[in-house]
Amino acid sequence: MAKRIRKSRGVDEHASAALGELIHAQVRVAIETAVHEELALALRAGRYERQAARRGYRNGVKTRTLTGPAGPMALTLPRATLARADGEQEWASTPVPRYQRRMREVNEAVVGTYLAGGNQRRIRGALQPLLKAAPLSKSAVSRIIATLKDGWAAWSTRGLADVDLVYLYLDAVCLRVRQAGKVTSVPVSRPWPSRPMAARNCSRWSCVGANRATRGRGSSTT
Repeated sequence: MAKRIRKSRGVDEHASAALGELIHAQVRVAIETAVHEELALALRAGRYERQAARRGYRNGVKTRTLTGPAGPMALTLPRATLARADGEQEWASTPVPRYQRRMREVNEAVVGTYLAGGNQRRIRGALQPLLKAAPLSKSAVSRIIATLKDGWAAWSTRGLADVDLVYLYLDAVCLRVRQAGKVTSVPVSRPWPSRPMAARNCSRWSCVGANRATRGRGSSTT
């Protein structure tokens, strides 16, 4: 009986590995197909087609490694040159931008692990099943985290003149964040506006720190 159980377990593990490889291959084919179709629309002609409305020509392929939810993928993507009124220009794909090494889902996983208090070594270890052999340097983590600043600045300074507010509730919570290489608790003020249709939306978060003046500024801006 034990031998049959061990044998069945081995078969299941092999089937799981084969399924993962199949998903990985299908994702790679889907990305390559989407890029080829995008290029055909940009050129207004398919491969080897001769048309008067053609807007450029293909010039080979290039190999790139893109890390996504299914792991690193070696993609073979087309290259092309577009003919414009001001001269020729190298074509760039929109789904797979130039110099992109990781998909958005991978960057979001890096950000989530960092905000949970993980450093570069811990991020690499936590995302090992996802990254596999894909590189993830300290500079890459820094660039990914830096994208939060622009989004935070735009969100915290957005205008509220068009928002119909009935009441404004002031709340506070302590969050665990990284400061100077250490994970500490930081008090954060959280105004909650009450809107006519009971649609509650967080208008702004601000760190209040130790002094009360900062808390007043964070509340008055909403």
